[in-house]
Amino acid sequence: MPTLKSALLLAGSLALPGVALAADVHQAYLIAPQDGATVTNPVKVVFGLQKDWGVAPAGVQKEKTGHFHLVIDSELPDLTKAIPTNEHFIHFGGGQTETEVNLSSGKHTLQILLGDHNHMPHKPPVTSERITIVVAQDANAPAKPAPAAAHDHAAHPAPAAAPAPVPREHEE
Repeated sequence: MPTLKSALLLAGSLALPGVALAADVHQAYLIAPQDGATVTNPVKVVFGLQKDWGVAPAGVQKEKTGHFHLVIDSELPDLTKAIPTNEHFIHFGGGQTETEVNLSSGKHTLQILLGDHNHMPHKPPVTSERITIVVAQDANAPAKPAPAAAHDHAAHPAPAAAPAPVPREHEE
C-alpha cells in the first residue's frame, strides 16, 4: 500500500519539465526590506545570493552567475523568455546588489529573479521569496509612482564603481 511519503515522491518526479520545485528555487533572497515591513521612500532594497552563486554584469557569460531583476507588484514573468523591461521588472545589468526605489504609498510586493548574460532566467530559476511591504505616505511629499525600468536590454553600461560584495549565505 502506498504511503504518503511515496505518493509525494512520485508527485515530485512527475513535475513538468522546466518547473522547479520550491526547494530548488530560493537561492536568492532579499536582505532588505524585511517581509511585512512598513517603510518610507526611498525604499532601500538589498539583494543576496546563497553560496555557489555569483553576480556578473549582463553580457558576461559565466556558470552560476547572473544579474538581478527586481520584480515589483507582479508574478514572475514567462520563465522561457527574456525577462521583460517595464515598470514591474527593473534590471540591474551592471551587477548592482542594492538600489533605492520610490513607490506609491500602500502595499507592494517585491521579489528578485536572477537573469543570465542574456536576461534569461536560469533553469531552474534563481529567485527570492516574494515579500510584502507597506510604504507609508510621507506627510511632506505627494505619493510617488512606481519606478520606470532602470535598465534597457540593449545597453549594459558598466557600474560607476565596483559593486558591493553580495552576501553569500543568509544568516539569521
